[in-house]
Amino acid sequence: MSRHKLRNTDSMELQRLTSDQSGLDTQLDQQYPNLDSTPNPPVDDLRNQSKTQRCYTQGWRCGAVNCARATSLVFLFNLIATIWGSVYTRSNNGVILDGDCDRIKKLNAGLHLLINLIGTILLSSSNYCMQCLSAPTRNEVQRAHERGLWLDIGVPSFRNLRHISKRRVGLWVLLALSSLPIHLVYNSAVFSSISENSYIAFTVSQSFIDSPKCDGCNDLNENRTNLINRLHESARDGGLERLENIDCINEYAQMIQTSRRNVLVVTSDNKRALDDNAENFSIKVSTYDSYSWICSGLDSSLRCYQLIDEVRNNPQGWVVYSHPVQYCLSEKATPHCKLRLNLPVAILVTVLNLLKAVVMFYTAYRIKEEPLMTMGDAVASFMEQKDPTTKTMCLLTVRDFQKKHTGPFPTGSKQWMRIKHRWKDVTSKTRRITTLAMYIAVLILLSYLLRLGILQLPDSHSLPALARLGYGTVDVRTIISWPIEGTTSNIIMANLAQTILSALYFSYNGLLTCMLLGHEWSSYARHRKGLRVSRAPLGAQRSTYFLQLPYRFALPLMALSGVLHWLVSQSIFFVSIDNYSWTASFDWSWSTCGYSPIAIISVLVLAILMVLAIVGIGFVPFRPGINLAGSCSAAISAACHNSEWDGIDGHLSSSGKRRWSSRKRANSTRDVWKKIG
Repeated sequence: MSRHKLRNTDSMELQRLTSDQSGLDTQLDQQYPNLDSTPNPPVDDLRNQSKTQRCYTQGWRCGAVNCARATSLVFLFNLIATIWGSVYTRSNNGVILDGDCDRIKKLNAGLHLLINLIGTILLSSSNYCMQCLSAPTRNEVQRAHERGLWLDIGVPSFRNLRHISKRRVGLWVLLALSSLPIHLVYNSAVFSSISENSYIAFTVSQSFIDSPKCDGCNDLNENRTNLINRLHESARDGGLERLENIDCINEYAQMIQTSRRNVLVVTSDNKRALDDNAENFSIKVSTYDSYSWICSGLDSSLRCYQLIDEVRNNPQGWVVYSHPVQYCLSEKATPHCKLRLNLPVAILVTVLNLLKAVVMFYTAYRIKEEPLMTMGDAVASFMEQKDPTTKTMCLLTVRDFQKKHTGPFPTGSKQWMRIKHRWKDVTSKTRRITTLAMYIAVLILLSYLLRLGILQLPDSHSLPALARLGYGTVDVRTIISWPIEGTTSNIIMANLAQTILSALYFSYNGLLTCMLLGHEWSSYARHRKGLRVSRAPLGAQRSTYFLQLPYRFALPLMALSGVLHWLVSQSIFFVSIDNYSWTASFDWSWSTCGYSPIAIISVLVLAILMVLAIVGIGFVPFRPGINLAGSCSAAISAACHNSEWDGIDGHLSSSGKRRWSSRKRANSTRDVWKKIG
């Protein structure tokens, strides 16, 4: 390009900037009619007045206020629900509803869907305010640059926490720590319980059933005498259900017995009319042998759950306590469920919810610093006030600044090279590897646990059979038997996956945000447009998205997060079991966890799709024409040294439509490339 043509182009650019100034003056005159327009007030004064009037209706503070308001509404909901629940359930030990299991199942699923919707609001609001707090100010960036360090702009960052004010770090920590208990216990604030029945299995002869008298019944203790007399009478009257051997084995080979109670095992020998060697089996979560009497005829040291298939394969040869079995007469029991409120958990969640709201309001109204929330904020700041630490580094990329060095940044220009980059290249290798490694590790672990869970099921392992078990349904076939005891321990175990999911979401969101930030940065090499800023926009500047994510990405990602949290809550969940004695009276309660294979499969499918999506997005190519800056504050700063326009007011330049390009100086003996505004 000739020098004459370059000067003509520069002259046209100067005229356009002057036109931008005129347009900005007109806009400000319309917004502030009381200001004297002759002469025009300084741009700084107009910016300060604009900030005073609009800082809580536009910009990042507006977002923080909205997050605080949403969190406050959630707090009011939690507070009202907790007070109502404590009053309503005071007289019945935390039971909200006791009745039909199908109704309890639907109500429990609906409440957990609501809880996860609320949790998504809290999580998104916390993430927004945490990113606001971790975003550095211009002074903090400048101090870091003077030491040869760079900070992250526009993305969630742990790096920045070492360089920002201690007050903001403290608020960030409060939001982070208040999120952890909510993820661990919120889904267990409301939970369902099922009933289990202890029972006695009596071995009797056919003559005992046929006899009008209860022969040998008085040989037992008083309680069992009353029970066997009642069972004998019911057997004679047809009040007991006859089960053939295979049906009897299947009905009673259950770790948790919900639909049956006491049973008469009718044998084919008549040596004894009644044998009470079968004991009362009160089921405990730590045992696998709650039905060991079924395998009592096998000579083996193995537990019954290991032998039950052998018994099922030969039902006609079934032997109990040395007696060949003909059939069973079983006492049916009606399953019933309860919907319960965990009041301590509800109170804890409400208190932490209030803490979050207070921190968010404090962040919006008491934090006076102006952080560089977005890439547009950083560009505007570096154009308004040049950064001397990155001068003559116009074409340096994020990769150059990531190289190890001591002291200030290495100085020197760089020749432009047309290199094809992809979206993944704008992110650090550590961020990519960490995110994908976390997802792959969780997918492998989840697949392994799913396989174990499916193999434990006594029925068909087909997908339709797994789907019939339902999402988050308390079922005796999917109750976990492990040595973990106590309500609190099982609540933490049931919700530990929620915390892991939140960490995965935070990492995934950060990786996607970095890529989209790089995409927006590269767009300034192709189109002239206003900067997207988090403060009240001036001139051609535009308001920001929800931080750096465009709505077409942010809204689906939030929805996906809510769906995943709900699916995880249905995959492994807290279960309370009420034990009823063989006399049908309430005895005691115990806690464990249950799982849903179809919910776990759904989580796996969505997680795999998310991994494939982020990998696919990472290989989308950037259009060449601009240095690769990413979220690196130093690379962004280096690209903002518009030396050809040092005479133009920086505020005016940042408020106009911007486009980045490089030019070769025609009068230079070396290839030196500079950026113009």
